[in-house]
Amino acid sequence: MKLFVGAMIRDELDVLPSWLRHVGALFDRGCLVDHLSGEGAQALLHTFARRPGWSYRRLDSPAYLQAEQSNELLMRAFAEGADAVFFLDADEFIGELDRADLERAVAGLGAARQLGHLRWRNCMPAEYHDGFRLDQRAWLCGLSPHKKVVLPRWVHERWPGQVRVNQGNHTAIVPEPADAQVIAELYHFPIRSPQQLMHKVVNTYLAQATRPDGVIAPHIRALFETVARRPLTPGLLNALAVDYGAPTPLPAEVEPAELVSRGFRLVVPRITVEDR
Repeated sequence: MKLFVGAMIRDELDVLPSWLRHVGALFDRGCLVDHLSGEGAQALLHTFARRPGWSYRRLDSPAYLQAEQSNELLMRAFAEGADAVFFLDADEFIGELDRADLERAVAGLGAARQLGHLRWRNCMPAEYHDGFRLDQRAWLCGLSPHKKVVLPRWVHERWPGQVRVNQGNHTAIVPEPADAQVIAELYHFPIRSPQQLMHKVVNTYLAQATRPDGVIAPHIRALFETVARRPLTPGLLNALAVDYGAPTPLPAEVEPAELVSRGFRLVVPRITVEDR
C-alpha cells in the first residue's frame, strides 16, 4: 500500500527531528514544502527528502498558500498511484497507530467508500523548554472540534480531477456528499516554548495577512493580541494550548491541578517513530 503525506513547514526546528522520524515510520512517500524556513530546518528537510518516494520543494511566497499547495500535491500523489493522501503539519502526530494499523484503517475507508478524518487532540509538554522530545511526559487534553482529512484512492477514482481540500486541510470538497469516519487521533503540540510560540504567531499572522484575500483566522488574531500584551507564563501557555484553535484563547491561566481536575492525562504519548 502506498501512503502519501503532504506537509507545508515553516521552521519548527525544535519539533522537526521527532516529526520526521514519525512520518518516516508511517509513510513511504510524500512531499515536504519548505515555506521560508531557516537554514537548520532546510538542512533537515533536504536530507530526509533524498529518500526514495520523497521530494522537497521550496515556497518562496510570504503568503499562506496552504490550500493551493495541498491541492497540487493531492493531484500529483494520486497520479503517482497513492492509495491514500494525508496532510500533516510538523506539530501533528498520529497517535496510537503503527504502519500496519494505518494500512488497515485506509483499507476500511476504501471498503466502506468513506472519507477519513484525523481528530485533533491538543497536547502540551509537561515543561516548556527549547528541546522537544517524544519520550517525555505530555498532557493529553480534550478532543478538539478540528480535524484533518484523509483522502483514500476511491474518491479520486469516483471523481477524477474534481477532489479538493479546503484551507487548513480540514475537509474535502467533493461533487457529492460522502460519509466520513474518524480513523485516528492527531496529537497536536502547537505550543512548546515561549520563544516557539512567539515565532509561530508572528509568522502565521504575517503570512495570512499577505494572502490575496488578507483574511486572518480568528484564533491567530486572538493569539497575536494575547502574546503582544501578556507575559508568556507556563499557566498562560497551558491555557492557550488547551483550547488552541478556538476563536478566542482562554483569558485565565491554567495550572496543572486544573488539568488534572479536567481529566487530562499526563503520560508519555504513544507515537510511532523510526528506529534510530
